[in-house]
Amino acid sequence: MVKFGTDDRAESMRLGKEAADYVSSFFQRPIKLEFEKIYHPYLLMNKKRYAGMYWTNPDKPDKMDCKGIETVRRDNCGLVQNIVQGALDRLLIKFDRDGAIEFCKGMIGDLL
Repeated sequence: MVKFGTDDRAESMRLGKEAADYVSSFFQRPIKLEFEKIYHPYLLMNKKRYAGMYWTNPDKPDKMDCKGIETVRRDNCGLVQNIVQGALDRLLIKFDRDGAIEFCKGMIGDLL
């Protein structure tokens, strides 16, 4: 993953394609690096644990992509999955940090 330092998705995609072509020029044929996608916004918790909005087109996100976190793991109870998914929806789709915090507090209050 590469951080280009721009919030413009179209510019990030252009830079990603340019970087893939540049790096590929150092490999012998048939090895070729291809640009795949961008994540915006993106949350990196640890190595192999992240969530972000997955974009292959700068106009509309494809989906929310989650790897290695509680929404996709099967070793936690359903409540944990629902809480994490609800918080990620508020953070990544609605950009509502305070709403995510209130959602978590409300779920914890309901549990207590």
